[in-house]
Amino acid sequence: MLNKWLHRIWKGKPRMSIGEMKPKGWGRPPGVRPGIFRPHLEALEDRTLLSTWHGPSLWVNGNLYFTANDGIHGQELWKSDGTGEGTSMVADIEQGSGGSYPLNFTDVNGTLFFTAQDGIHGRQLWKTDGTPAGTVMVSDLGVYMGDGMDLVNLNGTLFFHGLAGSAYELWKSDGTPGGTAMVARVPESSPPVAICAGFSPFDTGNLTNVNGTLYFFTEELLGCPVGGWQVADELWKSDGTSAGTAMIATIDTRWPNWGGGSLADMVDVNGTLFFSTPGENGYELWKSDGTSAGTVMIESFAGIPNHLFNANGTLFFSMGSQLWKSDGTLAGTVMVADTNPGLSPAGIGDFTLREGWLYFTTAAGGVAQLWRSDGTAASTAPLATLPFQGPPPLTNVNGVFYFGGPDGTGGGNIWESDGTSSGTFLLSDPDNRIGPSLEVMGNQRNPGLFNFTNGGGTFFFETNDNYPDPNDLHDWESGAGTEVWKSDGTAAGTIMVVDVSSIGKIVFHNTPAPAHVVAGATSGNSTVVFSVNDSHQLMRHDGINGWVWMRDNVQSISVVTETSGNVVAFAMTTDNALLRYDTVNGWQSLADPGTIRMISAGTDTSGLADVFVVLTNGSMSEWQQPSGWLPSPLTEPDPVWQGNPVPGPDSVVSLSAVDQGKAIVAFANGSVMQYDSSMGYDGFFGLPMDLGQYAAAVTDATGLLNVFAYSPNGGLWEWQGGIPIPTSSQIATDFSIQELSAGTDANGQANLFAVTAAGALMEYQKTSGWTTLNPPGTVQDLSAGPMDQLFVILTDGRVFERDDQHGFFQI
Repeated sequence: MLNKWLHRIWKGKPRMSIGEMKPKGWGRPPGVRPGIFRPHLEALEDRTLLSTWHGPSLWVNGNLYFTANDGIHGQELWKSDGTGEGTSMVADIEQGSGGSYPLNFTDVNGTLFFTAQDGIHGRQLWKTDGTPAGTVMVSDLGVYMGDGMDLVNLNGTLFFHGLAGSAYELWKSDGTPGGTAMVARVPESSPPVAICAGFSPFDTGNLTNVNGTLYFFTEELLGCPVGGWQVADELWKSDGTSAGTAMIATIDTRWPNWGGGSLADMVDVNGTLFFSTPGENGYELWKSDGTSAGTVMIESFAGIPNHLFNANGTLFFSMGSQLWKSDGTLAGTVMVADTNPGLSPAGIGDFTLREGWLYFTTAAGGVAQLWRSDGTAASTAPLATLPFQGPPPLTNVNGVFYFGGPDGTGGGNIWESDGTSSGTFLLSDPDNRIGPSLEVMGNQRNPGLFNFTNGGGTFFFETNDNYPDPNDLHDWESGAGTEVWKSDGTAAGTIMVVDVSSIGKIVFHNTPAPAHVVAGATSGNSTVVFSVNDSHQLMRHDGINGWVWMRDNVQSISVVTETSGNVVAFAMTTDNALLRYDTVNGWQSLADPGTIRMISAGTDTSGLADVFVVLTNGSMSEWQQPSGWLPSPLTEPDPVWQGNPVPGPDSVVSLSAVDQGKAIVAFANGSVMQYDSSMGYDGFFGLPMDLGQYAAAVTDATGLLNVFAYSPNGGLWEWQGGIPIPTSSQIATDFSIQELSAGTDANGQANLFAVTAAGALMEYQKTSGWTTLNPPGTVQDLSAGPMDQLFVILTDGRVFERDDQHGFFQI
């Protein structure tokens, strides 16, 4: 463990200070060669912990790219535009459940380059444009590319390095096989001697762009003295050509058995390269202008100069709990402040800038703090004390910092700051789903909060919701449990985009049979299906990503398609909250109207989604956007229709919202009424008064309202609005009905699907009358859509879609 930790510190990937907590997810993916360790230190075993490993994330050309395991394909490359519909696996690079473990994400002019293993060629260079067809291996280079490899965008060309035999090679690529070539072998004389027993070459590291010149660090094997080897640590540079690639200076020569190749960090400060490395004088800070004579040591220290950072043309770095700065001279290299004097372990996290100030986090003695500095001791001070065990990294999104991590109590949380004490506060613990997760490190339970990313001005992060819990329906012993979240900086605006581990995981025929299924068609003629099962899990299917878990504790769901094509869902939870969801805004909590008995979604006069609710207190209310709940409940004192009093909403047995702010209401006494948000209750000329057991309604393609109503005594009737006179007729008397759902057929005319008491599934069309359908099982619930679409859920839990062209097919 220690050797890998020290290796990572000196390599600077990820950057850490002595005393910092090891970041969650430092597992090594299968097939990735570990950082080269010396035999006098014990190497770690190779093992994979899917519940703790996670790869990088990067925002490229309007999409967040990340790695995730859906339980079917292993760890693969995924992307998200911040919506559930826009989140999908990019490609199954290693076919099957093994996973390709993508790493080293780099953006080159809108194309994502990365390394991955396909199970055939080893870890190689890949690129993607975000499509499966556009995700390809650039070339089989015949070199090894490990997890410590650097990929760098230098003036629109990708540079990287790989191991060939016992020496490292610098390569460049324009993304095509023909445009991918080796620049130089470094060191060019390697190997000058026979390979020493037990020696493994250290990787070329820290590829750094300084004014269009690439700098990097490597080692050269000089000889094999008795009992070990001797190496030289060397600084190199390249202009992208073989002739322009050369060693600048030998930084240190050491032997025997000490690995070398130990750069902690490299940074460009106004055209001068600064770097740190262990050497003969301890831990040393150096600078270089690209020449041998201009490559000099500035100062040596007892501690490690770490987190080298360019702040307004001045080099800042940390050393334990101390903040330092340097102008490149010995006299100008001074300590600014000691943030936690006398406490151990202590450390400083990464730096970031905001309005000319340097911001960073610290941790010592189990307490973390957010600090800022202008480079003077007097103005270097803490802004807030934070409940974290280590110094969390800061993610700057439009001038707002986001940071988070374990709080030491088995939970975790996310904070935000505008750079002031008063503007630093706890953001949220979204939906109580950022909770304990499992990390195998000293048996410590840490929450999985990682990959904080600025995605085009939106804050994204990922969680690992996979703490083993036999009572957790989302727990999955072989999956990564990755959830992608986004936030606009408010608790209400912090929403989960997708739970990757539930895609393909919760299959209906392996879980209790769902109790409801509803559907809505998008403007592109694709269909979104929502379902709530008997365990109160809300699931969603869009035909692309399969079934996706959305949230728990949902009692019922109603879905509508707005005029714009936006699909909106309204969900009533088991604790009586009413929520609204669409792919743009995510989940929104609506104000509490009272204890809800039933809900139905429609559209208002503007084509926007509205929802009618029947409350247990005997009232009915309507929510519209943007005004919210209407000022008063939808009740009338003893309304009368055709001389008969209309019963109150407490006796509603069926509710069906349609368009234009209208709802069709069936009452226990048999009355079927229309409620208009502007005119109140109205009846239907020609309908008997004893049809109030089931009612369904739909607006056809001509804009006419069609109402279907049924009771055992009156049979099944159809009513259609019209000018000057609406029409009504009895369409069935010879069977009993248990469920109705109205839609439109391929011609835009209203049609009706019904489940009879005998279990038969029937369809009624205006032109052909009744047809008996043959579903592949007994129908438990159904939902009709446009274009003769029908969605049914069977008693065994399977969900099927049906249309005239394809018949029934499982989704």
